[in-house]
Amino acid sequence: MQTAFLEAVVNRQHTVLGRPLHDLCLYDALALTAAENPLWIGGTATMADLQQAALICSLEHGRFLQARL
Repeated sequence: MQTAFLEAVVNRQHTVLGRPLHDLCLYDALALTAAENPLWIGGTATMADLQQAALICSLEHGRFLQARL
């Protein structure tokens, strides 16, 4: 197993911009795709993109998608 993946499994307390992240899930992938976040779909990312991704990956599952409907 690559070291980067092993670290993600062993270290369960990731934070980005002060927000504690939960495990990446399908809801996160869907929300990041719906938001067209370049950190997920590729492209040049800004600080706003990082803030959005941190918010999505720290919210209760599905909450971002419910807000977009």
